[in-house]
Amino acid sequence: MLTTCARLVLVACAALALLAGTSLPAPASQPQDEPDTHALALECRGALWKRAFDEATAAGLNPGAIAVEFTASKASRRDEGADAILTGVEDYRPTTDVPPFPVRYECRIDRATTVVRAVTYAAIDANGDDVARAPWDLVKDGRLLAACIDRIEEGLEEDVRRRGVSAPVATVEIAPADAEFVRRGDTVDIQGRGRATYAKGFDWQILVFQCRYDTKRQRVTREIHGLETASPAGALPPERQAAVEECRMAIGEQVLLDAQSRGYRRLARVEIELPELADVTARGGYLDVSGRGVFRLDPRHVQPTPVTFTCAFDPRGGRIVSARFEVARGSWTPSGEIATEPTESLRCGSRGLARQECRASIRGNVRIIREFGRERCEAYRNWMWSNSQIVVWGGCAAEFEYDAR
Repeated sequence: MLTTCARLVLVACAALALLAGTSLPAPASQPQDEPDTHALALECRGALWKRAFDEATAAGLNPGAIAVEFTASKASRRDEGADAILTGVEDYRPTTDVPPFPVRYECRIDRATTVVRAVTYAAIDANGDDVARAPWDLVKDGRLLAACIDRIEEGLEEDVRRRGVSAPVATVEIAPADAEFVRRGDTVDIQGRGRATYAKGFDWQILVFQCRYDTKRQRVTREIHGLETASPAGALPPERQAAVEECRMAIGEQVLLDAQSRGYRRLARVEIELPELADVTARGGYLDVSGRGVFRLDPRHVQPTPVTFTCAFDPRGGRIVSARFEVARGSWTPSGEIATEPTESLRCGSRGLARQECRASIRGNVRIIREFGRERCEAYRNWMWSNSQIVVWGGCAAEFEYDAR
């Protein structure tokens, strides 16, 4: 308790201060706790989710509960007066049938009350610039673009499949913001740029495309595209290009050596056709190359002999360490079983009903290449063969092919 003397001192001090025209300092007020950036980001998230959902619904997109991804830790903050401004870039995906694309958002929040005063978002292009069109409109166009992408991917896959890749899966990436859409009646012309890869193991290529979508028939009616490389082979990484080329050369040599070892006599006319591309897979330190090709050991065979081949390529040494091929021996051509053994041929014909014997060293597999008689040649009715000859009668005349001994 203050003594009477102490009270008198305080009263005197107060009186002197009043006479001097001053006042005693007021007790300091306790500062209020301001919410941190994470708490403000959560408020921003809720407002952004609601607006994006409402606008996507109004546009007829039937969105899921979350139309915009949001990671609170990625939000950037700056303060302007009493407000906190939160900004960031997130993926916008109000529907599952169109790939997501980036949007930039901004939230203005009262720091004292944490009330979100305003929230906006806009699509951005590959350069990070805002796109003039609304995100939900881009999604609608994205559905048309997805149909164009499917058509482009089909074309890329067919291109490399014809060249020797067995089961390619092409990938095309085009952002709706990077495409131009021009509507004319029931059609929408779409053009732009993106990137594409023919299949796994191929390099990404710059893609330029044009596509026409018929909204009435709901399908693509025209599509053209171009990549930066003139040929799919040029889209392979250098070591894979080397693996395919070296394998083609090695298998060609193997086919010739195999034919020579079996005594085939028409090597000057052997034709070997191997694909420009093949399947290439990494295995340890090697690249395995596999594919299909054909060869002809005789020009009289209308259809060639199918083969499958495999190689192992060492990228470090730049060489093939193993190469082998297998002949599809069950294949047939118009002239009979494809010749995978040494073959010869001869012409043998009868006049009238007369019997004609044509000597030959026959191992087996005798077949008719072409007929030139009045009567149709039928085995055992007017022709037959043994290991030493072909015999015809009854008007049969033909050129016969056989595996020679």
